[in-house]
Amino acid sequence: MSRIGRADVAFGLAALVAVSPFVLHLGGTATGATGTAARLYLGNLSKLTFLVLAAASALRVAARLEAGNPMRGTWRTMAAGFVAFAAGQAVLFTYQVVLRLPSPFPSLADVFFVASYPLLLTALVRAIGAYAETGYPIGTTRERTGTTLTVAAAAVVAGYPALKPVIATPAPALEKLLNVAYPVLDLAVLVPVFILLRIAIRFRGGEVWKVWAGLLTGFMLMCVGDVLFAYLTAMGQAHLDPLIHVMYILSYACLARGALGQYELLR
Repeated sequence: MSRIGRADVAFGLAALVAVSPFVLHLGGTATGATGTAARLYLGNLSKLTFLVLAAASALRVAARLEAGNPMRGTWRTMAAGFVAFAAGQAVLFTYQVVLRLPSPFPSLADVFFVASYPLLLTALVRAIGAYAETGYPIGTTRERTGTTLTVAAAAVVAGYPALKPVIATPAPALEKLLNVAYPVLDLAVLVPVFILLRIAIRFRGGEVWKVWAGLLTGFMLMCVGDVLFAYLTAMGQAHLDPLIHVMYILSYACLARGALGQYELLR
């Protein structure tokens, strides 16, 4: 097995171990003190570790690229987005693991999370332009517009039924705003990722495909997690919270694997 293949297996196993306490809890087991501790520590540590790895890998990618390479700024900006996301997760880690307190919502973590989206969106849009500069066929304006409209339509069809009760349920204005804003921001990020995946599809089976497929999967799972968080919070179904954590852990693992995959390509 190649080094990249071993890394894929290692990431898969790490993600499975990290989500196992939450899956067991959803199945009616691991509900005692040991299960609670496993979810608290393993869940928080795995999320923060994957996000730090994503940020570090993106920074190393940027450092490996030549000064004139148009993708260098792209990966620097993406690294900044991952750093902001990791900072938000570090705030939650501090509340839950260090202080042993329920993390408030909204909190300082949300400042970092929201700040990450413009950075990630800018990086992804710049990546499309960078591929165009280097001669990759990025598709016509009509094709990119079609992808944008298709993703938006699919998101409305899937997301509106889930977000409708969030809008209708009485809640503080800022809390409601964030619960709606996160899925919308996720959608904005998904659009350029889908376009980038279409560019990379001609390399399907290769490592370029894996990079963008990993990032796309990560952002999609993040969107699902944000929608679930908003919906379950509005409906008062706290017993399904472990499902949200599963989505976030898998999301961050995919983002880290995608960024690390790009670094391995440059090695």
